Amino acid sequence: MGSALRLGWAPVAAAAGTSSRDLVETSVMRRARAVAAAALMLAVVLCALLALPVRALSANRHGFIRVTDGKFVNEDCEEFRFSGANLWALTEASAGVHWALPNDASFLGDRDYLRFILDRAVASRLTVLRMFAHGTEDVFRLQWSPGNYNERAFTALDRILHECRQRGLKIILSLADNWKFYEGKAQYTAWANANSVDDFWSDEKARELYRNHVRAMLHRRNKFNGLQYRQDDTIFAWELMNEPRAPAPGGAEKLQRWLDDMAAYVRQLDGQHMVTYGGEGFYRAGTGRDEPLPATWALNTGQDFLQNIRNMDFAAIHVWPDNWKMLWPGFVRRYIAWHADDAAALGKPLVVEEYGKMEWTNTDEGRRAVRDPYIAAAYEQIEESMAMGKVHGSLFWEWEPAQHDAPGPYSIATTHRSTWSIIAAHADRVDGFMRGSRRVATCTPAATRAAEPHVSDEWIAQNEAYLLSKRLDDSTRDSVRTSADPGQALLATLDGTCLLLDLYLGNKDAGIPTADPLAFRAVPGSAGGQGRCWTFCCPAVPEGDIATPEHPPELAYGQLDRDDGLDPA
Repeated sequence: MGSALRLGWAPVAAAAGTSSRDLVETSVMRRARAVAAAALMLAVVLCALLALPVRALSANRHGFIRVTDGKFVNEDCEEFRFSGANLWALTEASAGVHWALPNDASFLGDRDYLRFILDRAVASRLTVLRMFAHGTEDVFRLQWSPGNYNERAFTALDRILHECRQRGLKIILSLADNWKFYEGKAQYTAWANANSVDDFWSDEKARELYRNHVRAMLHRRNKFNGLQYRQDDTIFAWELMNEPRAPAPGGAEKLQRWLDDMAAYVRQLDGQHMVTYGGEGFYRAGTGRDEPLPATWALNTGQDFLQNIRNMDFAAIHVWPDNWKMLWPGFVRRYIAWHADDAAALGKPLVVEEYGKMEWTNTDEGRRAVRDPYIAAAYEQIEESMAMGKVHGSLFWEWEPAQHDAPGPYSIATTHRSTWSIIAAHADRVDGFMRGSRRVATCTPAATRAAEPHVSDEWIAQNEAYLLSKRLDDSTRDSVRTSADPGQALLATLDGTCLLLDLYLGNKDAGIPTADPLAFRAVPGSAGGQGRCWTFCCPAVPEGDIATPEHPPELAYGQLDRDDGLDPA
């Protein structure tokens, strides 16, 4: 789904073939959460956190997923299939950006919204999620300018991967967008001073800037578990771009070369993750595939499904009956079935990566009458094709885990009872497929197992932070200084040990802190500021507020970041 929509909003296309992304979005920004944080003694917080059990890794952690004989398999050669969802502003929710949070957050209690979302995904058997690994709003980009990254956004993405890992969830990361200007093909062509957006596919400078971003992503070292992204089996696959199109003359050939070159570049840097391309699945004129397409305009987008997927690990399609003016459920079934057959013929697993249906009334009656027949039709065909070994995953658009006052027409919340019952039933049936999965006979178990999380002493030392106050309340929230936001703080325990505590400011405006016991790291230290603890930190928690160090440590990015060229300007 294109990026002019926000938080589930997608304006109706002006004409067949016109993207909803080109129209102005009229939804109102969510109002900031007005929650006052109660005064909290740090010693009490620490004791409470240490008492919490550490979550065990899910039994469904499959290592890196790969393709064998047209099927997804895990590192032990067991077949992998999934039901999942698209999440629009997940990075912003992780960072605590106010408009990505629920209007009424009272249902959360003291829970963090990101963790609420992911816990609900686990409970709903949504095992794979998809997100845009770049900003969905101009004001919260991942990359401000070439090579200059928004560290708050990057750290929020770190946290998403870390939290998904703890729950056994996997996630597809889309690296760029076709539709929006910022962090999309238009942005890269502007940075490259190319003549037009159509030059993105062939302009060498634009291609270089994209490759540089790919390298930055793959070499990014997660602040919460020490893994580079290319080492993290939480990532299901890299998606080169969301819905790439090249409608200009000669565009199909340029797009195909770009897809082939960039897939090869990703594999050069990362030999463990799968690569896909994120297209809608349109065919090119002359391929004899007019029948499943919405109209003749779809033959001229530059996409060529049969060629586009040849050098991808798996095929993906998007199905948008409203945008394409194909308003009958039978079209959805036909589109999925046709692509499932073509992908299977080429030995590629198919993921139905986006599908949704507009519903404007936001009522149970409206959803039952307008949306549910399309969602049901999609799942019926997906399950039929899955039983035949042709479709291997589905991701509906767009999951809104918490109901908002004014949800977008594509938003699906767990409180939408009729629609959610269809989704839940599908997830249960896919779970049944998984329980019945056997080892793929032609598969060889992975020789190299996925890396385990680690945070070395060097990494800890490079990311140290300091705490100016023991009391975390609304009046003192700004006295927390960290190497990132979210970041870490060194805390003392009564036995003289210092712990590196991840202190995440879930909603900075409201001053709501949350902490993760999984991020505790023991750090050697002794009285007098020896080792990696300073005088104010060791050997024990002092009485009253912690004084500001006369010479606080320099807040810097880790050496490993700098080695990878990721130190922001």
